[in-house]
Amino acid sequence: MPLVRYLALMALVVWIGGLIAVGLVAPGAWRGRGDLIAFACGAVLIACYLILKLVGPPPHAFPIRLGLAAAMLAAALAGRFVAGPAPAAVETALGLVLLTWYVRE
Repeated sequence: MPLVRYLALMALVVWIGGLIAVGLVAPGAWRGRGDLIAFACGAVLIACYLILKLVGPPPHAFPIRLGLAAAMLAAALAGRFVAGPAPAAVETALGLVLLTWYVRE
């Protein structure tokens, strides 16, 4: 189980780190490959949460975590159709909220 938790944390860190780095360095460059990274990290994160739920006791606040990860994916999808930094800001904010659970554990 620690491996799955670590993989979920790494997916979240890569996702948030990519959002912050690209937002600071080259805001327009996030389209394209950055979206694919976000979708991949989101899929890994949700899969890890579901594995943790099915194999052992669910993580603390499991429904909220799963909902936040799904909302991040929805914001990433919206970012493909909505111009501007708003979807990336929503993704970053939700990701930082998810990250607080890892700080507490």
